[in-house]
Amino acid sequence: MASKLVLVLIATGASAFVAPSTAAAPSTVLGADLTSMPGIGKETGDKPWDPYGFATKASTDTLGWYRAAEIKHGRVAMLAFTGFVVQSMGGGMIPFGAAGARAPLSAKPFEALGQLGGAGLIQIVLTIGFIELYSETIKPHYTKGGTPGYLPIIAPSGLAGDVDLRAANKELKNGRLAMIGMMGFFAAAAIPGSVPFLAGVSL
Repeated sequence: MASKLVLVLIATGASAFVAPSTAAAPSTVLGADLTSMPGIGKETGDKPWDPYGFATKASTDTLGWYRAAEIKHGRVAMLAFTGFVVQSMGGGMIPFGAAGARAPLSAKPFEALGQLGGAGLIQIVLTIGFIELYSETIKPHYTKGGTPGYLPIIAPSGLAGDVDLRAANKELKNGRLAMIGMMGFFAAAAIPGSVPFLAGVSL
């Protein structure tokens, strides 16, 4: 059951990379649109970070969808990375066990995920689904002139209206780093020794 729900989570995340069919890609370069969005800093050479040139092949609507997907995945990765660190330090306080037995979750994050059982994973999936549905109801939609990443109830971070550029850049940078960090955790768990920095860390 746990394995099936983990696959559902992976599939749900992967579906965010399927571009909306209504957004037609024009032949014009849209670099000006990208330069007006957060994400530019010293790390990117004070210019938009678009190594594969996605912005040059996307409409304004699709560009908004790209940024929204990046923000969503960055937020999930930041939560996951924090959870991995806290869990590995013995911070998991959710009890589990049969017949009323109570015991802390494993300090190994992947093992702890399996210990949650079906009910725990279903709660995670439903929470993610609720937030995703909520984000899609906000008007204007992020592919129709709205602000990507704006969640007025869940994350009132000032990303709509008057954009707090400094806060938006921090969120993007930390989200990108967290995504790299999570991929490092997955790689180290799947192929021991593949991430030298995590050698000896119990995952």
